[in-house]
Amino acid sequence: MFCEQGDLEEVGLNLADLNLKYWHQAPMLEQYLKELRVTQLAMGSNFCDIYFAKTLRMLEEGWERILDSLSCKLTLVVPQLGEGMLSRIERQLMSCLFFVSEIVVNDIAMLAKVSAWKSEGLYRGKITAGRLLIKNFRDARYEQYTDSEVKVFFPVYLEGKVDAVELEYVAQRMNLTEIPSGVEVVMHYPYTYQTCSGACSYAAAANPKNLYFQQNQRCKTTCMAGYLKLEEHFPMYLVGRGVYIQAAPITWMSKKADRYWYWPVDYVLGLICIMGEDMVAVP
Repeated sequence: MFCEQGDLEEVGLNLADLNLKYWHQAPMLEQYLKELRVTQLAMGSNFCDIYFAKTLRMLEEGWERILDSLSCKLTLVVPQLGEGMLSRIERQLMSCLFFVSEIVVNDIAMLAKVSAWKSEGLYRGKITAGRLLIKNFRDARYEQYTDSEVKVFFPVYLEGKVDAVELEYVAQRMNLTEIPSGVEVVMHYPYTYQTCSGACSYAAAANPKNLYFQQNQRCKTTCMAGYLKLEEHFPMYLVGRGVYIQAAPITWMSKKADRYWYWPVDYVLGLICIMGEDMVAVP
């Protein structure tokens, strides 16, 4: 049974940076989640504030009822938000708080904001430190690193402020002894985040006559057309503004993860282009 807790670890379905593929198709996604018996679902974005703002609009399409009918908990993944963007979407964000069971924050300002909501009784769920708050080195070009034992460092400024921390398989052996007791360990698979692009590579795709980045144009969510594969030293995958690699094969961890997130990018999005010296479109 997918995503249900039993003899196996608890596994949730992570649709962060993927959920807009199903925008205005709530009934279809509801049936999909029902068939998979999903009990923990993540929506939002790790890297893109515009994507996150659109996710909040998507959640207005009756998702409180859908989650209740499925007995499914919602995790809201929040990227780094500038003051301007936060002021525009704060009302929508706060309207979701009562049916969100977990908020994943990726910057200190948002951590402070959610902590304030929790202290005021406006939010009662978990606060989780997201992928961008854990600064471990990650570069698959260096086999001496990925093949070794890596200690995951827990930032001092997070102590006593988060209920869980999201981690990735950055090496074959992972030492988690720095994670405080009482803080849940949540692992992502089957891909590991490497870096985040400063500009959206999909912006040019929406304007084929003039192939250049147009950051001042309205976002057309072209990233939901598929993902890009970069063939260099090893395969890398560009999904939205995030760059990912296949997760390292884990052989040892000093403590067992409490939860896992499965990210079905290959099933939700298709490969549309292989990038390199000669870009090859995939039919």
